[in-house]
Amino acid sequence: MIEAHYAVPMLGAVLNPLNTRLDAGNVAFSLKHGAAKVLIVDGDYAPLVKQALALLDRDIMVIDIDAPEPAHPPVGTHNYEALLAAADPAFRWPGISDEWQSLCLLYPVHVITRKSLGEMTRKLSVTESHSPAQFLGTVSRRNPRVASANSRHVA
Repeated sequence: MIEAHYAVPMLGAVLNPLNTRLDAGNVAFSLKHGAAKVLIVDGDYAPLVKQALALLDRDIMVIDIDAPEPAHPPVGTHNYEALLAAADPAFRWPGISDEWQSLCLLYPVHVITRKSLGEMTRKLSVTESHSPAQFLGTVSRRNPRVASANSRHVA
């Protein structure tokens, strides 16, 4: 997955790491809220992803990563290693055209929190940009007295 953490932003797309400890409903919410177009799936999480995809009202391209000893059939129609093998080896990354372009969409701690009487509410997400100030954002999460210059809250 470390490859995807570099490759996805190089394609101009936004990373949205999902917490695999969440249930299918929360994973589906994250995919829908983040407007995911492609989902890279580790074979170990195939059952969770199948359930989450069934809750969506649209299709998402699914790229499967083979597990060493797969316990579950693939979810999608694309294979990660096959896509890499078919990639253009002459591709040259043009670089970042806008340092404030979103890099990553995160759902901190929990996507869902419980309120009184069992009422459910969804927490906000946070986007991080390519800006060098991203380091300041990291520091601010460790020290609340430091203001983050590049974190934006999204409803």
